[in-house]
Amino acid sequence: MSRSRFLLALVGARGVGTLLTLGIVSCGGSDQGGTSRPEGLLAAYRAFAARVPDRADEIRPLTASEFTGMEAPGLTSSGLQIRGPIGRSLTDRPLLSWLAAPGADRYRVRLTALDGASSSRPIVDETTPATSIAFPMRAEALAVGMSYVLEVATEGGKSASGRSRFDVLPVPHRSRWKTLVGELESNEKDAVRDLLLAHAALRRGLIDEAERRLALFDAARPRDADAAALHTRLDVLLGR
Repeated sequence: MSRSRFLLALVGARGVGTLLTLGIVSCGGSDQGGTSRPEGLLAAYRAFAARVPDRADEIRPLTASEFTGMEAPGLTSSGLQIRGPIGRSLTDRPLLSWLAAPGADRYRVRLTALDGASSSRPIVDETTPATSIAFPMRAEALAVGMSYVLEVATEGGKSASGRSRFDVLPVPHRSRWKTLVGELESNEKDAVRDLLLAHAALRRGLIDEAERRLALFDAARPRDADAAALHTRLDVLLGR
């Protein structure tokens, strides 16, 4: 007689429910509707590192000393906050975006490549009432190894402006990032994957991508202590 048949015979029909309950608990369910508890940042990192050890260093959360040693991006704000790109861009045709400035009717947007100490002809020089501009299809893709400056200033209403200096992540690094995101999303179903990816993005200088991932995590797990700590460190890094 198999072990399962022996146990069923032992407890009788009325004990089946008990055995099933014990089985659920032993497989990791909780006593609150069978749902597992949300994973913390370090617990999720250790679990992922155990499953995918060759990616452990790439996904490791940043330490306090690593944050202290990070170089601040060329980001300035006089009443207008750039959303992206900041630091490094994941694409050579990035979306140019910023937060709305109170009372602004429209925005003057300039994207320029830096060539040494002088600036070249603007790649983008437009005015818009929106808070973002798609990279123009007519323009050549941005080049790896070149620095760029995005400047946005209000027109009409109260004067405000913001500036971001950035470069483009090289193609091999973009491919590796895409692979890392895919592996983490397939191995970690909890929202904490976005918090891990926020740390991983910051390690690569992908600041607006880090903020995007952090916002996704905030929406799923508000008031999380690890996320609050990352928000604080980002504010310090960006001089907010």
